[in-house]
Amino acid sequence: LDYTTRLLCNACRMIEKSGNSFLMTTELREWWEEHKAADAKRILREEAIAKEKRDKEKREKYLAEVRDRLVAQLTNDEKESLNIK
Repeated sequence: LDYTTRLLCNACRMIEKSGNSFLMTTELREWWEEHKAADAKRILREEAIAKEKRDKEKREKYLAEVRDRLVAQLTNDEKESLNIK
């Protein structure tokens, strides 16, 4: 969001919280409702991306642990034949 949009968003939020939404013009009220809906979608999208990233990192860590456990069971010759150090 740009600076002006952030200011307008904060002002609308404060007006709404104070119970004075009736002071907003129809145009501003419509913009605010659309903005809140867009924000909610953005937040859900960002949360889904963050969860996907956490899940991927967790899976990679698990697989690395599995690999380390399996490599630890190999003989030196087996490791050498697989180019594992």
